[in-house]
Amino acid sequence: MTKAAGWWVVGLSIALGAFAGAEDRVVLRSGAVRTGRIRDQGRNYIELEMPRATDRIAKRDIARIQLGRLEPDENLDSARIELRGGRRIAGEVRESPDGKRIIVSVPGVVEASYPKEEVVRIIPRGEGAAERPSADPEELAARIAALVERLGRGGAEADAAEKELRGLGIFAVGFLEDAARTAPGEAARRIRAVLRAYELRKLVGDELDKELPEIYEEIEAPQPDTRIDALKAALLVAPAEAVPLVVFTLEDPEADPAVRSFCVELLRRLNRYREMIDAFNRADGALALALAVALGENGLHIGIPCLISALGEDDPGLRALAREKLEAYTGENYLPAEGAPAAARRQAQERYQAWWLAHREVIMERARAMTSSTPQVTPQRARAVQYWERGAEQTAKEEYAEAEASFRRALAEDPSYARAGLSLGILLYRHQRKPAEAAACLENVVAGRHPDATDDLYAFAMYHLGALRRELGDYKSAAEWFKRAIENRRHYIEAYTALGDDYYEWALLNEDLSDARRKELLAQAEAACEAGLQAAAAYEKELVVAPAGSDAAGSEAAFSRRDYLQSLKALRESLAGSRKAFAINLVRIHLIQGELDKAEARAREAAAQDSTDANLQIALARVLERRGDADSALRHYRAALRLDPQNETAFHGVFRLGGTAAPRESAPKGKQ
Repeated sequence: MTKAAGWWVVGLSIALGAFAGAEDRVVLRSGAVRTGRIRDQGRNYIELEMPRATDRIAKRDIARIQLGRLEPDENLDSARIELRGGRRIAGEVRESPDGKRIIVSVPGVVEASYPKEEVVRIIPRGEGAAERPSADPEELAARIAALVERLGRGGAEADAAEKELRGLGIFAVGFLEDAARTAPGEAARRIRAVLRAYELRKLVGDELDKELPEIYEEIEAPQPDTRIDALKAALLVAPAEAVPLVVFTLEDPEADPAVRSFCVELLRRLNRYREMIDAFNRADGALALALAVALGENGLHIGIPCLISALGEDDPGLRALAREKLEAYTGENYLPAEGAPAAARRQAQERYQAWWLAHREVIMERARAMTSSTPQVTPQRARAVQYWERGAEQTAKEEYAEAEASFRRALAEDPSYARAGLSLGILLYRHQRKPAEAAACLENVVAGRHPDATDDLYAFAMYHLGALRRELGDYKSAAEWFKRAIENRRHYIEAYTALGDDYYEWALLNEDLSDARRKELLAQAEAACEAGLQAAAAYEKELVVAPAGSDAAGSEAAFSRRDYLQSLKALRESLAGSRKAFAINLVRIHLIQGELDKAEARAREAAAQDSTDANLQIALARVLERRGDADSALRHYRAALRLDPQNETAFHGVFRLGGTAAPRESAPKGKQ
């Protein structure tokens, strides 16, 4: 051992001597202190064994640990059993002759016996021996100092020392943090790697630890494909817990370029602005440039200074990338042709730098808005709201070109304003017939590009994306969007209706479908309509009349009671209309499938609930006509005509069945 290493051990021994005792101490970040025997199994928690229980403590909650001395009879290499609740008993383990109990011979006790069903597992002798070092603090300090010294020697000896330090887990962390300050070259690099492995344990969430216990080794694997596959698996199991692992992997100095590229693209596609910005602020070199481009592609241009610097790179590929992105993000092309003198490139850099200084405050303000979970009260947002309100008024007046310009101005002022993005997307789809641009706007909303988007706004965007896809004949994609809309807004009756219609059209209009697939789609259409009926009924039950003396009714900011009741009435009428539409659709689906009994039962039930609706009478008439009961069908067609004298479907039904009423000319368009 070197003189310096020996001094370090003495210092640690003195420091630890003050805390030496029979128990280990865990100091939590909250300041609380827990005592017991620490075990570290290499997961995201430690176990603290106490006389009557064993607690799990998340590593992210630990500030530091202090090791106590071992008891003279403490044998860490013995076999152990783990009981329900986490308690562990060490000693010689055997099974009772009848196989119903587990017996442990405990030092100082003759033996202890436990029912087999109470024993979670038996840990054989030697397994998990590194869960706690079988050494006192001074001995452990000397052992780690020797291992650190071996790290600097390189080769197989350094590999073995690093592996042993990793096996010590939390017990080596404090020592290594001190050693990292003075360790030279290769030893320092390996110490940082061991400490990063411990930091990874603090990042892994409970769900990932439970479902993917192999995640620790795979995230640190040397093979790029293994690391990428591990991140993909984590995203599938627990998306929220996976994002910190993506950032951790991205910032690993030993990570392969392919792994880093994957992490950057993943954060970009997930619209994790805060994580990308934080990583960008810590990065340099190629990683900073990659993050600058990723942020720029998502509308955040805080990386422009990095792109400006890249114009001076020797690599022509990097210069070309910087040139392309600067022109795209600033709208300016100050650069001379490739091969121009260096002075011309420097002049272009200066001009871009001037552009950045002129626009920096606005860009940084947008970045703050995009990374905030709540709408920002900024001058840009105030102006954006004014433009949006103007666009809404213009839409109501059918001034669609002017409304489009207003919504675009609102987004130019504040790209984070979700309502403006949604309104523009709907306008482009419904009134301007620009499906590609509409889809881009709506996808920005559902992708989280607007941090102030609510569940309702997400649902509206998803619904219109579904309507757009359905119009283009992409029924499968449309169905997915409608289902996502319902997930975000459980009473979204229009989405249930659209989902049922989508499956119905998919089944009838696609000639390439097999009979089995067609039947399956019709069944899904039926299920969507049934779910819509249930949602409408549940929603109506939740509708309540505001009490006369309630704060809501008396508030100047709220509706008056009369307005509230009128709104309630209109909403209930809308729900009643939706229920009729679902019933008619279900009758139609049953007829297509030849289920005449179901169709008639559904039609009679709906007609009985509302005998004043002509369309319900027509639905019942069609079922009866299909059954061959012409007299009954004719009666219901005539009933529909009495309710709606201009109804062409009823006219033709009466005429087709030999009734006295002849078909008339179609009613004017506005009266149909």
